[in-house]
Amino acid sequence: MKIIAEATEQTPEQVKSVPLYTWEPDLAPKPDQLKKMEQIWMGVGALEYKEAQDESAYVDSSFAEQVEK
Repeated sequence: MKIIAEATEQTPEQVKSVPLYTWEPDLAPKPDQLKKMEQIWMGVGALEYKEAQDESAYVDSSFAEQVEK
């Protein structure tokens, strides 16, 4: 964690707090995971805005809804 933290100019605690990347078979987005990532990026100043965005601004699941099950 220390090496990644130094390379990305973060603390080891910040690196540990990032949700893991996982993908669904239909590539459906995970709004809860994306919301957590947004909060972390806002907290470390990687995002310039101060208020969290509505999920609909960055989540589009229409492609995943068309995958045959």
